[in-house]
Amino acid sequence: VNLKSKRNEVLQQERTIKTLTDATEKKLAVLQLNKLKSEYKDLQKQGKSIQKKEKDFRKKLQAEMQKRQRLAKQLDKLIASQIKKSGSTTSTYKLTPEEQLVSNDFAKNKGKLPWPVTEGFISEKFGVFNHSIHKLVEVASRGIGITTSKNAEVRSVFQGVVSVAMYMNDIDSYVVIIRHGSYFTVYINLQEVKVNQGDVVKTKQVIGKVAHDEEKGSVLNFEVFKDTEKLNPELWLAK
Repeated sequence: VNLKSKRNEVLQQERTIKTLTDATEKKLAVLQLNKLKSEYKDLQKQGKSIQKKEKDFRKKLQAEMQKRQRLAKQLDKLIASQIKKSGSTTSTYKLTPEEQLVSNDFAKNKGKLPWPVTEGFISEKFGVFNHSIHKLVEVASRGIGITTSKNAEVRSVFQGVVSVAMYMNDIDSYVVIIRHGSYFTVYINLQEVKVNQGDVVKTKQVIGKVAHDEEKGSVLNFEVFKDTEKLNPELWLAK
């Protein structure tokens, strides 16, 4: 029963009472009216509570979206800086012969790469989609979210060199970026890391552990780039 229909019931009962002449019937009708008014007040309280929760949720969602945007800008700068270190005047990294082999091997393994965690499922897809609750709100995902078990180990999906391994205050967790020639894989939301910048890592080597949130659970955000181009990570992982 919504607030409007309950209000109409109250008004209808008040009109009914005015037409009654029998004292007993009127007394019973007044009791019914009081009950309806009490129910109406309860619905009003519930409505205000829902409105507050809705307002708080929207505020939280807005903060989350802003956080995503700040993180995206930070990651773009970090990847761009790695590309510029080659001294290239273009966006394409100048690869050494060895790096070129790694890059070629990475490309050949599209759809065959191991998952960055040993167990889990994709809880957020790549691309732009409508929010699960607020359908009019669009969410832009640069990678995929993989929900896994608490304290799950995070692994490099391919051999490469650690470009970035750093703590980010904005998300209260670590980020690791691994370069595979002209490709980059990004691992976001780690509670600890076991590699340092410049380390050479192997395929499936443990690089850290996923951070845990009481509300969201343990979610690893995983991204794949070719130079500065964002790729759909789901297409690169083994089915």
